[in-house]
Amino acid sequence: MFYTFHQPVKVLYGVGAVAKIGEVVKDGNYTKAFVVYDSGVKGAGIVDKVTKGLEASGIGYELYDKVIPDPPSYLVDEGFKVFEKSGCDCVIAVGGGSSIDTAKGINILRFNEGPILRYANPENVIGRSPGLITIPTTAGTGSEVSNGLIISDPETHIKNLLVCYNAMSEFCVIDPELMMGMPKKLTAYTGSDVLAHLVESYTTNVSTKLNELISEKFISVVYEWLPQAVDNGQNIEARENMGIASSMGGWCLSLAFAHAGHSIAHTLGAKYGMVHGAACAYADPEVLRWIAPTCPGKIKKIAEMLGATFKGNETPEQIGEKVCEVYKAFNDRIGIPPIETWNCDLSRLDEVAEAVSVEACGNFSVQPLTFDAAKMLLKKIFGVA
Repeated sequence: MFYTFHQPVKVLYGVGAVAKIGEVVKDGNYTKAFVVYDSGVKGAGIVDKVTKGLEASGIGYELYDKVIPDPPSYLVDEGFKVFEKSGCDCVIAVGGGSSIDTAKGINILRFNEGPILRYANPENVIGRSPGLITIPTTAGTGSEVSNGLIISDPETHIKNLLVCYNAMSEFCVIDPELMMGMPKKLTAYTGSDVLAHLVESYTTNVSTKLNELISEKFISVVYEWLPQAVDNGQNIEARENMGIASSMGGWCLSLAFAHAGHSIAHTLGAKYGMVHGAACAYADPEVLRWIAPTCPGKIKKIAEMLGATFKGNETPEQIGEKVCEVYKAFNDRIGIPPIETWNCDLSRLDEVAEAVSVEACGNFSVQPLTFDAAKMLLKKIFGVA
């Protein structure tokens, strides 16, 4: 049964919390950790903080540094083979969404028959997979508390959503200090993903008051604090607020999912190599305008939280225009570049629209995400007739 409200992840939050990672591992009765990360996290000195905390508690570890963006399935499958030989009994993810999703996948294969893309088919249910500990270093995906992971198929270039209610993090350590090294562009892109999770989960066809109140609060938090985090990465208060908003956005995804904005963003990433947060920033203003006639009250609230004012007599279509306007203005404020930056081949729009129309998140759209709807949205996003 799908329950309306559920969050099984034990979260340790606070500035400097990463120093207690060894205690967290011990609390799970684990003795040796398989630490998954990418080269950037290592270069920032964050992995050293993790291993220092493990050593302080007498916890052994094995390092796995092969993570790349939009993790392909072979990375997970090969990582599991390395894990099997390591003698480890838990998996620690250190990094952003790519590291966390790679680690989730490796941990899933500890208890479930591979390969990992077997679970792109929802009929193959992922069984209980304890032992995952996540340490996010970006305020973006919220994967540390969500019930999904995104794994790319290197042959089809499709980003596959794998739903994993039974394989969420067992523990999560959120330390805002680990996010202070993010450059401006990465802060903007990951923060844009946070906002997308909040506005989309707020407006799916399975959204309820339970998740909507969380979304309303944290849309406002992102509007206030993301620009400050972009302007000054050393602003610890901004990093704290965005770190919390990211996890709450991930939680809202677990409760109510995303919809058409993520169908488009996943496809733009797969077809054009577009950074996910940027793709969300381009997609959601138009998606919210599109669904305004179906849920004008919610769209009006989002617009108000993003700085819009209303006279009170606006039509749903006018509300849609306003939310699109203020969302795009916010994108400009945080430094999202023009979509032309990505040099996308627009002759492929039919191919892209077809992929959008069958992407899994579209099932949660309040309006049918047909091929025609997807193509219309893409044309508006790219500004073509």
